[in-house]
Amino acid sequence: MRERARQRIDPGPDAPGKEVYRALITPNRSLSPQGVWLLFLAIAWICLTIGVGFAIVGAWLVLPFAGLEVVIAGAALHAVTRRAREFEQVVVTGGRLIVTRRQGDIDRRFEFQACWARVVLEEARGPLRTPRLVIRSHGRELEIARGLNTEQKAALMDELGKAVGTAYP
Repeated sequence: MRERARQRIDPGPDAPGKEVYRALITPNRSLSPQGVWLLFLAIAWICLTIGVGFAIVGAWLVLPFAGLEVVIAGAALHAVTRRAREFEQVVVTGGRLIVTRRQGDIDRRFEFQACWARVVLEEARGPLRTPRLVIRSHGRELEIARGLNTEQKAALMDELGKAVGTAYP
């Protein structure tokens, strides 16, 4: 995942002294939906051409397996495309810290009072794991930015901690 847009917005006239912050975290989308469609067509064309070629020379049993390969490749590309629409948005405005998360087709919203929220970067719990970036308030805990690397999480923690007024290493 990568952090796509992160910005500190100057307080407006309707919120004197209030600091507003927004970060949008999205997966790395290296291929557009049109590119995925073209990739699927190329895979289907190659598999089915090979399958038909074998069927013509008498090995007709290859053709159903070629069709199965096309179906499996299509399902895998569909799953990857669906995951690419996921995001997390962190907003600090009007004394509230709001995290909006889309996973699959489900949007979830988590809201904290900014003055009580604590932004914590926990240590990694194993040699192959990255630290967890956690928002805590009133006994609740929410992990955010799971796909970012350690440096990006530390930078997000610093900026988010400044926006809500608290940050702990």
